[in-house]
Amino acid sequence: MAAPLKAGVGVSKSSPEEALEGAADWGLDRIDAVLCAFSPRHDPHEVREAIVEYLEDDRCLILGLSSAGNITTDGFSDGSVAILAMELSKLVAMGMAIGTGLSEDPYRVARETVTEAAKSVEVDVSASLAPVATKLVTGNVDVTRHSLVDALLFTDDLCCLNHPEALMEALRGVLDCLGTVPRIVGGMTADEYEFERTYIFDDSGVYEDALAVLILYSSVKRGHAVDHGFVPSSEPMIVETEGVDVIRMDGEPALDVYEEVVGEEIGMETLLKYPLGVEDPGPRPYHLIRTPFEVDEEERTLKLVAQLPSGVAVRVMEPGDVEDSFKRAVQRALEDAGSPDELGAVLVFNCMARHLIVDTDDAVDLLRDLVSEDVPIFGFNCYGEYGLTPSGKFVQHNQTVVTYVLGSEVVGR
Repeated sequence: MAAPLKAGVGVSKSSPEEALEGAADWGLDRIDAVLCAFSPRHDPHEVREAIVEYLEDDRCLILGLSSAGNITTDGFSDGSVAILAMELSKLVAMGMAIGTGLSEDPYRVARETVTEAAKSVEVDVSASLAPVATKLVTGNVDVTRHSLVDALLFTDDLCCLNHPEALMEALRGVLDCLGTVPRIVGGMTADEYEFERTYIFDDSGVYEDALAVLILYSSVKRGHAVDHGFVPSSEPMIVETEGVDVIRMDGEPALDVYEEVVGEEIGMETLLKYPLGVEDPGPRPYHLIRTPFEVDEEERTLKLVAQLPSGVAVRVMEPGDVEDSFKRAVQRALEDAGSPDELGAVLVFNCMARHLIVDTDDAVDLLRDLVSEDVPIFGFNCYGEYGLTPSGKFVQHNQTVVTYVLGSEVVGR
């Protein structure tokens, strides 16, 4: 029986064509879908045009995302173009859409983009679900609500950083439209620490202030996990916040409390080393990370990358085994997928701040040893990650690695 999913990865610092050829050399007979992570040192319009011209097939799904460094089976690279090329059988169906104007009307844009992604599937999704599901509601959007379907979500980070309230509304729109989809994973686009412009593209154009949704219907084994490797270094403290600003901890000025716990001069390195954590009420000990990136010495406040509601209990965190968290995230994703014997691909969305603590190249070595060098590994360092906490809550993560495993065997085998 032919494999339900075949994939290959390629990477090049010189040209997208070279990366595509490297991906095709993994034994693909054709290319049905391409995910591209690229350095903004490469012109996004030129990268898009090169991929479209190389494929010469308007039926091929193409999604490009600017990054802060790319992850493939070969290791970590900056200044590069990385490609994940996939050959899909009838057991895997994909649809994709990109919405723009995210900062202006995030809730509407998110809902419409999810709907368009589901409608864009050009094949009969019942074929991809037939081995394990029967009597499903017809129609792609309805099937999304009730079937074996996952979603990959990518957003313009600079929009979300400058308009944190827009991010919350966008995530609400995604959830309101998708309902009870088992897995939503992904990340925020990046630009190699410049924080100037990030990009998303498809076969038609290049977009900013945008959101991309990829819907996947399939009966193949799939799994997802998150991890970060930080551990608590303080007792829980109740915070008072205003948007992304932490005003007080346990009634005292937030910066005063933070400085006392950390015991170091506060600079960017310290803020990344000692983020805040909110306990997740899941089946294993886990804290959702919220990273401070700026302090106000006069107001004695901390500014976070993402919003934190007032009244929650937080701990100051410190690095534990951050390096091994990459391995744990893949191991748990494999378990979530039902421990498939055959793997199609492993996707990794890693916070760029983690690269400052653990070299991503070392992390890829761990992953390659775990799943073997014959399995395509693809992903990128991003400015924020999307995934479910162990309790099942879909959120934006900071300083976390999100993994997504695509098996190459059917559920139940």
